[in-house]
Amino acid sequence: MKIIRSNQLYIVMGFMLSASILKANSELKNPIGWNLNNLRNLQPLQTKTARITSGGDLIIGQDNPGEVVNITGSYVQNGNITIVNQGVLNITEADFRLDGDIYIAGSGQMNVTGSSFTVVQEYIYEHSAIILDNAKLIFEHVEFRSNGQSWSIGAAGQAEYTMQYSNVEDGFITCGLLENAKAVIHECETPGEFLCFGQSSVSFTDSDFLLMWLVLPENSSVDLALPGDSLVTDWAFSDQLSGIDGTDWEASINNCTHVMWGLISISGSEAVFRDTDFRTIGLMFSHPDSINMSNITNQSVHADETIRVEDRDLRLIDCTVQTWSVYGSVKAIVGIQNCILGEIMAMDTSRIWVDNSICDGSGGYASTFQNGFMVFTSSLIRSQLIARNTGVLVAAMSSILGTDIDADEEAIMFLANTDWFTEPQAHQSAAIFEAQMPYFEGDINSSVPIFGTARLLAGPDSPIEFAGYQIHYSSQSGSNLPVPVHSLQTEPVTDDLLAEWNTNGLEAGSYSLTLSLYHNFGDSISMGSWARLNPSSDVPIEAHGNALRFELGQNYPNPFNGMTIIPFSLSEPSEISVAIYDIRGRQIKTIRFSEFGAGEHTVQIDGEDLPSGHYYYVVRGDNFQKAGTMLVVK
Repeated sequence: MKIIRSNQLYIVMGFMLSASILKANSELKNPIGWNLNNLRNLQPLQTKTARITSGGDLIIGQDNPGEVVNITGSYVQNGNITIVNQGVLNITEADFRLDGDIYIAGSGQMNVTGSSFTVVQEYIYEHSAIILDNAKLIFEHVEFRSNGQSWSIGAAGQAEYTMQYSNVEDGFITCGLLENAKAVIHECETPGEFLCFGQSSVSFTDSDFLLMWLVLPENSSVDLALPGDSLVTDWAFSDQLSGIDGTDWEASINNCTHVMWGLISISGSEAVFRDTDFRTIGLMFSHPDSINMSNITNQSVHADETIRVEDRDLRLIDCTVQTWSVYGSVKAIVGIQNCILGEIMAMDTSRIWVDNSICDGSGGYASTFQNGFMVFTSSLIRSQLIARNTGVLVAAMSSILGTDIDADEEAIMFLANTDWFTEPQAHQSAAIFEAQMPYFEGDINSSVPIFGTARLLAGPDSPIEFAGYQIHYSSQSGSNLPVPVHSLQTEPVTDDLLAEWNTNGLEAGSYSLTLSLYHNFGDSISMGSWARLNPSSDVPIEAHGNALRFELGQNYPNPFNGMTIIPFSLSEPSEISVAIYDIRGRQIKTIRFSEFGAGEHTVQIDGEDLPSGHYYYVVRGDNFQKAGTMLVVK
């Protein structure tokens, strides 16, 4: 997770390692999906001689099991570091930069002492460290950086991770411990977040600003009150203690400040917590069942409440929860509606549908991993949006206001009628399809321009190629088959004219439209939209707006639950009306205003009577109109 410290407000934006991702068996995978089946014997590796270079992998201990490599001074490693057998890498009094991953197995050891250690990352969790068997990773007197992005450590077997007298200055570390792995943290600043599975253990002494996750596996039960975060002394978690049953991992915290508590509640667990302030609670769904959840929101206060999730018992007495998060694993199917959550992740082969909800990023981000599948509809995503491995992520009729929209490895992302704040990025073999065709109005017996986007963003290694797009229409009042608006267009379009719709002979009314994107790997990817055709008039309608005559801004606040303001500007006087439509294109209401003069203006819209959901607002003048989208959250 990434921690932001500002005016005593501590915001953790994070990543949760699921027990199903980091399984304690021979199919162990790290958080971004490497298969490590053969790491211990290094069969996949082609390099036969250990070498130190500033380009290519650094492999220690393969041909010479007891090999020791020492690095000092300024050094850049552009490639992975692999240490096996009894190999040792010592990085001492160095300015060391790593653009790659770390693998340590056997009895290998990596010691970083008195150094600046930077992991170069372009996006969150681009690189990781995996420690197996009896291997060790030790940071001592280290200033750690990761380009402001989160970095992860996965440890299994009898592996050990130690950090002492060190400081994480720029970035964040997530550490997942499995089997009998062990972590020791001593006199560190912002050491990160820690999750224990199996019989692993972690101990903290004299450290500041950390997040300890309590992972409650299936069939476990606890009844606890956790200490406040100002100073935690002599706290321990063990199955041998009263109030704890069915957990094998252990943790201890001594003389640490700013300790935050996280809870991973897994399907089939039972828990009662009293007098506890939770920084975050993650609901992990691990059964292949369909579960629906609704009306769970961040910043919640619980005098005595059993959380209504049908596959577990979670009771909170005199507790607060700053952030709720949802994690799907195995083959779980989860429906989320009318919620405000901090992080949502679909992992393994899980399926998550999110409707009319908000992911605000206070717990991490929205993402899919492995073969996970997630769909957002009519929702607001204020976090990073990430698709990884072979995950699929769809956002339809939604808004993305986060800082990153990233797909990497072989992931697929589809953005349909969804606004975004930053340009989406496809890495490696990933692909991002984008289709935008907002609701619009025009006249019958005319040529109506349809504006929008139809494009593919492909990573540099992606085999997927854009083959074209096509728009079809059908009347919402009839059962006629869809009719093509135009022939297949083979050139992508970004925020420009998609087609001219010949409406001669059509009746006035509402129409369904479909924008289909074609590619070289099978079926098309399609999205639906709506349009209204009005009786012919002598006044032309500019469906896309005219920057010289009229500019429409985004409503604010957005989302909102009462009043919202719509800004616009005119180059000449005009009467103004605002029509509100739901996502099916049905007109909800129209508000008419008196004439406005040339210049910048705002109108206030009362949304008290609007149910939670995604809406279009259409602002019309004497000879123009333009549409925007808004989200109501009650």
